Amino acid sequence: MEIFETMFTGLGELLTWPLPLWFAVGVLNGMLFGLLPGLSGSVGIALMIPLTFGFGAGEAMALFVGALGGQTFSGSITAILLNTPGTSPNAATTLDGYPLARQGRGGFAIGISATASAMGSVIGLVVLLILLPIVREIILAFSFPEFMMLAVMGLAAIAAASTGSLFKGLISGGIGLILSFVGFSPIAGELRYVFGLSPLFSGVDLIAALIGLFALSEVMRLLVTREKVAPHIDASGLSRRDVWEGVRFVFAHPWLLIRSSILGTGVGIVPGVGGTVASFLAYFQAVHSSNDPEAFGKGDPRGVLAPEAANDAKDAGSALPSLAFGLPGSSDWAIILGALVLHGVNPGPNLIREAPEVVWIAFWVLFFASFVDSIIGLFAAPYLVKITRVPPSILAPVVGVLAVVGAFALQRQFVDVIFALGFGVLGYYMRRHNVPLVPLILGLLLGATAERAFFQSLQVFDQGLSIFVTRPISLVLVIITVLILIAPILSLARRRRRQVDTEKEMSHGPR
Repeated sequence: MEIFETMFTGLGELLTWPLPLWFAVGVLNGMLFGLLPGLSGSVGIALMIPLTFGFGAGEAMALFVGALGGQTFSGSITAILLNTPGTSPNAATTLDGYPLARQGRGGFAIGISATASAMGSVIGLVVLLILLPIVREIILAFSFPEFMMLAVMGLAAIAAASTGSLFKGLISGGIGLILSFVGFSPIAGELRYVFGLSPLFSGVDLIAALIGLFALSEVMRLLVTREKVAPHIDASGLSRRDVWEGVRFVFAHPWLLIRSSILGTGVGIVPGVGGTVASFLAYFQAVHSSNDPEAFGKGDPRGVLAPEAANDAKDAGSALPSLAFGLPGSSDWAIILGALVLHGVNPGPNLIREAPEVVWIAFWVLFFASFVDSIIGLFAAPYLVKITRVPPSILAPVVGVLAVVGAFALQRQFVDVIFALGFGVLGYYMRRHNVPLVPLILGLLLGATAERAFFQSLQVFDQGLSIFVTRPISLVLVIITVLILIAPILSLARRRRRQVDTEKEMSHGPR
């Protein structure tokens, strides 16, 4: 393809001053806003738009895409150390990252996250280069039935997420689904579950729910127990050796890294699905491809590797529909596309034909941003993990203030603060009674998407429910969903069989 001929032309332009300066500014912007709960990289990108009038296309691409690439890993730092995801895709990292920090292995978890993020981005870009000649057909093959089945596949993970009581997991998922229906119906437009309160018209904000369930509930736990995050670890355990051990762990599990990265890239290519879905799906495939799924949720390093690899790889996948067809692959790319139009960049097929070097600048920026972001994190990790030893009387109020400010700052609505506080109380009591939080988040995230795509499929294709099994991609997604649902049952059967065999061996052993 002719586009590959300009691959190194784009690299040369990126290395030409002042593009390296704007690249560095963008990465630092993404890292800062990725660290702050609620203030995702999207906010940082939007704030930079008024400052870039007069920029050329290459400068704008280096700045905005650099901010996108800089946020993915940094959001995992607070997810691991404080149980507070910096961005919504980092929520999956809290499941095992925070338990590792509680065990005094925060540096180890950060080392895994930094390395998995960098390598996930590289693998995602390689997959993208392979798919580039045929990706147009892949994107155009997705329609409402495929979007519906992607959402259902994510909802099927509700059952897989219930590591404890399946009944409690279903209750949690049901609460999330009900909350996703609050506000205007996406099809008919009628109001549901608003009880006459106008702040509920726009529904329950996902970021506010994440901040409450993960950050504020942990603040309440710290204040009640008065324990440090890692109470039994002394300062001598916080060494750079732990960080490099995390780096080695990633390379010791290459197949999990590759699987998670490919999954993240594939989800990213589908416009509008987003990184949160990619991260959770990668987490669940890690659980169900493991010989000891019971270890997940208790501090299994693989539970950090999988979602972080998928999270970075999805940015590479999202770049393709965004730049090649003008279809935002994620909310971040939607803002970037709007900003790029102001600088004379018109995403779509003509961009690849007329200015392919601009497209390659975006790919090279993603490649280098993931490494710069991760390298800074690796060297800062031994100092960052000391946060876990700060007394709760100091740490809890600071985290609480950051969480409340983050909930308010995203849309500047006080109702989001109320939502965050309410979800904080709910999350605290769910933790006390061992009710999993993940099914609630998945239900809230995917409920509205599944409902909208379901009715659009029935209205547009007029084939009834058969439309979901007569289209090839939709049928494949149906099969995968069924496998996700039966995987816990098969896993439970294997454990019971091993237990019976062990009991038989003990009963026939020497007395």
